Amino acid sequence: MIGEIINERYHLNAELGQGGMGTVYLARDTVLNRDVALKLVSSPRLGKDGRSRLLSEAQTVAQLKHPNIVTVYDAGEVENQPYVVMEYIQGDTLDKHQLDGYQQIVDAVKQICTALEYAHSHNIVHRDLKPENVILQPNGNLQLMDFGLAVSTTSRMTENGLIMGTVAYMSPEQAFGYEVTPASDLYSLGVMLYEMVTGSLPFEAEDALGVITQHIHAPVVPPIAKAEDLPGPLNDLIVSLLSKEPDQRPASAADVLAVLEDPSLFESAGSLDKELSVLDRIVRGRILGREGEFAEVRSLWLKSIAGQGQTVLISGEPGIGKTRLMR
Repeated sequence: MIGEIINERYHLNAELGQGGMGTVYLARDTVLNRDVALKLVSSPRLGKDGRSRLLSEAQTVAQLKHPNIVTVYDAGEVENQPYVVMEYIQGDTLDKHQLDGYQQIVDAVKQICTALEYAHSHNIVHRDLKPENVILQPNGNLQLMDFGLAVSTTSRMTENGLIMGTVAYMSPEQAFGYEVTPASDLYSLGVMLYEMVTGSLPFEAEDALGVITQHIHAPVVPPIAKAEDLPGPLNDLIVSLLSKEPDQRPASAADVLAVLEDPSLFESAGSLDKELSVLDRIVRGRILGREGEFAEVRSLWLKSIAGQGQTVLISGEPGIGKTRLMR
């Protein structure tokens, strides 16, 4: 594709990166004589309706003007492939950076909250908030990209019924295919914040289904169990953001920002004076000696989310791992 011209206007000069939705190129707008970032969407399962929805979303997102949101300039189709033209921002995505200390993490998340509150006030939900969609500029400014442009999770089912996409940051309601609201973005923000302060994701497994199941059912291990110097209010905020029920999370990004801007945020140093339960301290590892049972339950679960109702009954002596198997 390098060297090609899209719709007689955008000259593709270099590839900037690839993701689940397609490829991003550094392009030259030959009409306005400026560099832009052009995302060429290549999801084979998008379909005509999906392409129309994506272009409609791009038109809506183009109305957003905010210092922490990458501006959308244009959108269109070329050979049945949608493309979105965006402001070209120099910098790397957040997943390539290690923020130094809680203060720097809080400063970064405050910028994300500001962007989210602005977008939500315009009835736009990101739907795919993750470090790869946040650009950190050399001056420390953060900008969110791909607002509202995520392909619907319900359209990304494999032949086995498994939802594909970025499941590590997916809210429980997204996993179920329910309506996505601003609360879903706040859950994803909670996952990001958890990862920033502990160095690990709240839910991990060997495959996407295992992660999705934990998002839906498994209680989160409080981050203070992994980062014992974490300020108490920050720990409580992350746990609330990761609530399974949307109405149990903070009401808005503005409410999250208020907590982060509270002068007393760092006054309460993290401690384990309030004892954590044994379960809160356990980091889920691999199940040993249950490969056969796990494979059978997983097969039935795949059939269930594909629309084929199933019933699973598990019995056994206390303490042999029934609950762990289901998680």
